[in-house]
Amino acid sequence: MKNPPETLKAGAFPYHDWPEKVPPSQQLVALYLTLPSHRENVHRMVQLLKGGATAKDFRNHPHLGLRKLGNWHKDRAKSFARAAHRGPHSPELEVWPAIAWHLGPCPLMGRQASVHRIDDLQSYTIGFLEWADKGVQAVEKAADKPESGCKVKWQGKYISDRQLIDKLKSLGIVKTELSVRKFRQNNKAKHPNLDALHEAMLQKWGALEAAQAKPFKYLPDFLGDAPPVSGIHPVYEWERLFKVHKALRLSPLEIQKKVALELEADISKTLARLGSEASGYKDSLENKLQIVQGFIRKVRDKIRDMTYKKADYLNSLNISDDPDQKFQMTPVGFHHKPELSAPPSMKPKQPISIAGDAEVNAALKELGL
Repeated sequence: MKNPPETLKAGAFPYHDWPEKVPPSQQLVALYLTLPSHRENVHRMVQLLKGGATAKDFRNHPHLGLRKLGNWHKDRAKSFARAAHRGPHSPELEVWPAIAWHLGPCPLMGRQASVHRIDDLQSYTIGFLEWADKGVQAVEKAADKPESGCKVKWQGKYISDRQLIDKLKSLGIVKTELSVRKFRQNNKAKHPNLDALHEAMLQKWGALEAAQAKPFKYLPDFLGDAPPVSGIHPVYEWERLFKVHKALRLSPLEIQKKVALELEADISKTLARLGSEASGYKDSLENKLQIVQGFIRKVRDKIRDMTYKKADYLNSLNISDDPDQKFQMTPVGFHHKPELSAPPSMKPKQPISIAGDAEVNAALKELGL
């Protein structure tokens, strides 16, 4: 797309369209700057809201992301009631269209999703909300009573006992949920609070250093762990190609992209030599070229998805791609007009790169991702 529509062009977030007292969420701004499709949906939402569209209009809208936004507004009372014990909710979220201005359309159109509290110990508060699918919410969900022992601080975030067992297992420490409960029962009188008790427990089990480490040290390898895309070669042939390219230190997806691009170039050269004269061989090559080009698009989309996933993960932790940057877990809050701040003492050494999209790279760099 040489000349994309204005709605698809990456640029500064349109804060001037937003109500003064209802800032956009951090997730909404990040997705606007990184995803052209979401940028288009945001502009669609803005036009509807400026035209006086109601929550019912959104619930009946053909676009799934806007329908989810309208439906969540309808069901918000149930969510607010479940988290009422966490404290008062932002009054802006009680009315339409303030909810729409803050959250924006749901970006998870193909999955079950709803509004998620970034910090489970908070209520539904401006600056602490995002869209998340059911899988993310299930993993991060905590019991209503922290004193029951379902909250252990790990790398700045509170996790459940079950999640803790998985973390320990990855470190080679074999424990069970029963072990955690017994430690609490036997040592609760020795410590002033649960955090101190859990710290002593992790220290005894040899996991305290990992629990207090910067999250970047244990950042998942989204691109490297992603499964290869099936196509153009059988599985055993891809396994052979992965071994051949092992010295390049590329992920399987990057190797697939490299191999497919080389195959595309070879087929294109052969077709150029054949000229314009029709033949069965030429037709078969053209069909093969279309298959290879379709495969390249799928691989590129998968790589882009993993890049967005990593960016979203880093954004949720409020850290950049620089492992030496100071880690902060406290959400920074949001403002109608971003405040000017002093230049950071250390800039990210290598900002997240999305091949072939310089505008998105510049937007991510502005976000500090």
